[in-house]
Amino acid sequence: MIKQFKIRCSAIGRIMAGNVGPSESQLSFIKEMDARTKPMTDKMQEKYNAIKTMKPELPAGAKSYCEEWLKEQLYGMRSSVSTKYMTKGIECEDESIGFLNRTYNIDLKKNECSFENDFMTGTPDLILENIVWDVKTSWDFSTFPLFETKLNSDYYWQLQGYMKLVNAGQAAIKYVLINTPEELDPRLLNYNKLGPSLRIKSFDVERNEDHINSIAERVELCRDYIHQILKPEMLLSMEESLAY
Repeated sequence: MIKQFKIRCSAIGRIMAGNVGPSESQLSFIKEMDARTKPMTDKMQEKYNAIKTMKPELPAGAKSYCEEWLKEQLYGMRSSVSTKYMTKGIECEDESIGFLNRTYNIDLKKNECSFENDFMTGTPDLILENIVWDVKTSWDFSTFPLFETKLNSDYYWQLQGYMKLVNAGQAAIKYVLINTPEELDPRLLNYNKLGPSLRIKSFDVERNEDHINSIAERVELCRDYIHQILKPEMLLSMEESLAY
């Protein structure tokens, strides 16, 4: 049987992008018609009624993610994409955490515990008192977000999920710039003599209950969509493979 869909915190942004109901222009039309003093024309009324009776529907990106998730369940496999950026992030994570510890004079160990509730799962990198940090190791100086002022929306949603799972009120993404191993980058760029202001970039995020509640609502829509696209013959084939 297919397990119940729960969203990984790292993928929340993929299901939250886009509207599930009327678009911004459609909502503006409704607002304009509601403020209108003259009677609507027949075409206006028809459009107004159609928008008002629209049922929530997942945007294309969320549907695509649900389809990928369902494939993983049916085939019993996780899709995997590996890049040099991801490889450095994995290999150098402990070094990045060590640099954060030395900079802030703390002694944090990487969290290895996974958390879940009825709607999401996740494994935050670092858990402090009422705060959760996620560590992003930049590939090199050119990808380090030194002058960025706004956090990537996918990371924003990821942090909202983490805060819900560990009951934290604050969170942050910590970008860290450390030397890349020679086997990954033969240029041997060295950042060791630079101060923390050029090697750590922090984006702080406050907990938003409305957004957290909207994640649960979107997960329910994802479950409905998965139920729609899951055909009986798919489950039969899956059960037959398990019988061998």
